[in-house]
Amino acid sequence: MTRRVGQARTTFVFVLALFVGGLLAITAYTLWRLRGDAVANGLGIAAMHARGFEDFLTQSLHVTELLAANTLAQVARRPQPHEIERTFVASLRHSPFLRSMSLLDDQGRIVASSNPANVGTTVATGNFLPPAGENLQILRIGAPWSGRDFVGGRPSTSAAPVAGDQLSFIPVSRRIGVAGQTVTLVFALNPDHFNNYILQRLGAVEGSVEVLRYDGTLLMDSSPGGQAGSLREYVLRDLRLAEVEFGQFEQGSDKDRHALTAFRASHLYPFVVVVHLDRQHALRPWRIEAGTVLAVVLSAALVIVLLAIGIYRRQRQVAEQRARRALAADQRRECLHQCA
Repeated sequence: MTRRVGQARTTFVFVLALFVGGLLAITAYTLWRLRGDAVANGLGIAAMHARGFEDFLTQSLHVTELLAANTLAQVARRPQPHEIERTFVASLRHSPFLRSMSLLDDQGRIVASSNPANVGTTVATGNFLPPAGENLQILRIGAPWSGRDFVGGRPSTSAAPVAGDQLSFIPVSRRIGVAGQTVTLVFALNPDHFNNYILQRLGAVEGSVEVLRYDGTLLMDSSPGGQAGSLREYVLRDLRLAEVEFGQFEQGSDKDRHALTAFRASHLYPFVVVVHLDRQHALRPWRIEAGTVLAVVLSAALVIVLLAIGIYRRQRQVAEQRARRALAADQRRECLHQCA
């Protein structure tokens, strides 16, 4: 009898443990699948932002090219410096993403500008991308400068980037043929305009956006600590821009905070937009859902276990009572038999 009771108890414990283990395994698998869906959704949101920001920047630079062509057509009719500057000022009136427009001579010195203080400043365009070619008439992007405009500013390098709390701008140049000769215009691109546009659509808590040249030079960063002109080695190492124009992946940041990253390269100009969504923020709805699911499953499992234990004990009590009654009946029959 005792052996049978022990076997029954072992069987009960095994079945109960198997049930609870199976329930927890199904719950864990479900939560894992839900997390995968949350990560995929976060990467999709990052890709959507990357596509939108890349399109906005590409269109702005395309407008800059059109502005350069239209402005030089007017300059050809009014070659005097003061007339050129007046034309530049008028052209920039409806272009908040540009701080200045300047004309360079053959030595790279500014000879006319919408900001007269820029005149005389030398702008070296040798490191602009894409590399200069013979009579190459395309928009080229330089490394960021510190300051608000060319006057008083300095070009940054990877060893000496612009501090995160300093003003900066991005020089872009465009060579255009006018009246049988080729001239060069250089623009001071306003990164604050683009960062404000980005922050209106992607809050600092949600993530950040980097705009980089193809060589990894940081042009602008929506996060406060970004240093324009610094080098992001992952651009050359991970993005493979020579093979693909867009992609997405999970990435660990320099601050040990993992991010859901999506990138998209411009189809016209040598820059790429990289969106980093904070993974903790992106997975917060999943964590809330997972907490709710776990609370419900664990509560249900606890109730089931307690009910099963209660039912098992009740059955054991009933079985023991029956066994005692059967034993008592046997004893009475044996006593009556002996008395007879």
